[in-house]
Amino acid sequence: MNNRIKVMKKHFGKISGEVDEAATKIIEEDLLIAGNRAKQLLDLENLEVSKPFVVRTASNFNHKTKYRINLLNDAQHLDYDQSLVTTIFLGTKALYYHGVIVNHQDGKIYNDVAGEVRYNDVTHVEVVIDSSESRSKVNVITVELILNLINGTSLVFNLRTHYLYHESEYPELLLEKERYIINTIKEAIRSAR
Repeated sequence: MNNRIKVMKKHFGKISGEVDEAATKIIEEDLLIAGNRAKQLLDLENLEVSKPFVVRTASNFNHKTKYRINLLNDAQHLDYDQSLVTTIFLGTKALYYHGVIVNHQDGKIYNDVAGEVRYNDVTHVEVVIDSSESRSKVNVITVELILNLINGTSLVFNLRTHYLYHESEYPELLLEKERYIINTIKEAIRSAR
C-alpha cells in the first residue's frame, strides 16, 4: 500500500510526462477489479453480451481530482486519480451498465451503480457536448450520451470530462472511441425495434 501511494503521488505530481509503467500497472489492476465488480453485480454469466465498453472519466464526486497527461509518441492519454469507470455491455434485447468511482491513489472503489434497460424502453437518444469554465478558470469539455426512457427518466453516460489546458486539445468533435460507442448503442436500439 505504501508503495502504491508513493508511485501514484509521484505520477500525479506532474501535469504531464512520459508513460509511467508502475502507475499504469496499478491503474490497470484497479480497472480489472472494477470490471469484475460489474460482472458480479450485473450477473451476466448466462447471457449473450458484447465485449464491454469501458469508459474512464474524471470523477465529479471529488472536486479535487488530479489528472496527468501521458505522452506517448504523438498521442496523449489522460489519467485521473479519481476516476468514474463506466462499463456497458450490449445484449440482444437490453443494455447492461455499471458505474463506480475508483480512487487510484489508495485503491478504494465505491459507489457502485448497476442496472439494465431494455432497448424498447428507450424513447430518445441524445448526445450532449458541453463546454464550461470551471472554478479554476479552466475550460471543461464534457460529452454525454443520454438515453431517455419510456417512464420519463434518463440514463446518462459520461463519455468524456476533459480539462482543456494549453497542452491538450481535441481536434475532433467526437473521439473515435466516443463515436464508436454512441453509434454501436444507437444501432442496437434501432435493431430492437
